Amino acid sequence: NKMKPVGKLGKRVKGEDENWEWTLDFGLCFMKGKRKWKWKQTDLHIYFMSLIKNPEYVGFVRHRTRVTGRRHRKTGQSATDRRQKMQIGNKIFDIGHHTAVMAILNVTPDSFSDGGSYKNMDDIRRRVSQMIEEGAEIIDIGGESTRPGHIQISDEEEICRVAPVVACLKKEFDIPLSVDTYKSAVAEAAIQAGCDLINDIWGLQYDEKMAGLIADAGVSRCLMHNREKIDYRDFLPDCMADMRKIIETAKVAGIAEDKMILDPGVGFGKTLEQNLMVMKHLNDFNQFGYPVLLGTSRKSMIGLTLDLPVDQRVEGTITTSVWAVRAHYGFVRVHDVAANYRAVRMAEAIMNAQ
Repeated sequence: NKMKPVGKLGKRVKGEDENWEWTLDFGLCFMKGKRKWKWKQTDLHIYFMSLIKNPEYVGFVRHRTRVTGRRHRKTGQSATDRRQKMQIGNKIFDIGHHTAVMAILNVTPDSFSDGGSYKNMDDIRRRVSQMIEEGAEIIDIGGESTRPGHIQISDEEEICRVAPVVACLKKEFDIPLSVDTYKSAVAEAAIQAGCDLINDIWGLQYDEKMAGLIADAGVSRCLMHNREKIDYRDFLPDCMADMRKIIETAKVAGIAEDKMILDPGVGFGKTLEQNLMVMKHLNDFNQFGYPVLLGTSRKSMIGLTLDLPVDQRVEGTITTSVWAVRAHYGFVRVHDVAANYRAVRMAEAIMNAQ
């Protein structure tokens, strides 16, 4: 705001990459006080490229550098174009225009937020019915707590917790069901019971049989970014490299591309600062062309940032859900369905205003 342009806008640069083409107009000379600052064409081109990483910047003006740019969707069909809709079970999700709410149903005694809340099948039925009324479009069932410091249970115990719930809900409710597991034996039992999606917190890295099982079953798959050790050299580029490896593993196994969802993995294999960095750069995970799910509900990132216990993190979760809508994510995974559903609808109304 202290730099004044000298002369008229002049140079125009055009460029393109795999999915986008753009035009760039800029002036070559600026004045701050009595000193002239000259900008090379290549410098401004690099600066402009750094600005247009976020898909919502369809058109904008950066007054400080007098850069004016426009992005246009190329006429060829890109990966993102092909995934405007996604089918999970018998429901088609309009992920190109709507962020769907995935409701969390933990049938565990020790989950960090709602462990032990449902004592029997009647409690589970009532809770699922309530979540559907509040706006849930898919139910994610967890049979083992994955909170920090959790104790791993056997495959048999997890199957006993999850499979009967899936079978019961499949008979009584017309809604897609997801099972949160990283174990192939549990996934197989869940699929046989009727689940439509496997939500794997290890992104096919824990159990070598998982990828082949999912490919053969033909169910949908959510692949989350995770690391056993927080040993990044360059955090965001390393995350993107990890995601590419996960996607490649899925493709090699034969998992259909229209069955894949990605998850940035907030709360897994990351420090507080790194989790916040993921939130700041949600759009980066759109570069792969797959639907993306955000799961931040009541997590420690919110608790540590706001210094709040688990049962007081609703507003923090809502904020992240709105951020997911702004980033055009396909799904948000939450405990507090009604509050997040309303926030998603409001955010979408604002974004779609003409």
